[in-house]
Amino acid sequence: MTSPACYEPMLIDLIPTEAIADIYYKLEEENSLHNLFIENDCPTVLDFIALVQSPLNNFYAVLDKASKDLVAIFWVNGKTAISMTIHTAFFKQYFGKAVEVSKQVLPWVFKTYGEIETLLCIVPVTNRIATSFVKRVGWNKVGRIPNFMDAFKQDKIVDGMVYYISKDEV
Repeated sequence: MTSPACYEPMLIDLIPTEAIADIYYKLEEENSLHNLFIENDCPTVLDFIALVQSPLNNFYAVLDKASKDLVAIFWVNGKTAISMTIHTAFFKQYFGKAVEVSKQVLPWVFKTYGEIETLLCIVPVTNRIATSFVKRVGWNKVGRIPNFMDAFKQDKIVDGMVYYISKDEV
């Protein structure tokens, strides 16, 4: 028997700009921005707001239903007829629940985007925590893209590891 869903995604591009900025500042305070962005520099708060509000991305906040705490954010983009890419960030207080939260949210993503059969994610090979996380959630490794990502604060380009998970696996 599965446990009842304790975490609830909410579309965040519709919330006030100040609340989007607050999410950015929380990510910055927790030193998590560099894990989210593969560009050379982390975005400014204005860049982040524009990214959240872009029609090319669908951003979600994941809330703890009981406490209403912000647990994580994720966004999807790169949508094709049957696949799309997902990007996630958990807030430090919930790092220990990241696998549990993901296993509850992924079915919601597939239900919300009914035509989607497969989700993709790309993880820097140097990010051992993220690599371990995707494996524990049940993502499948596809392969390695050479020289794909900037290793923030390491002044080098690193390979990206591609993973997928299908609707039938969640």
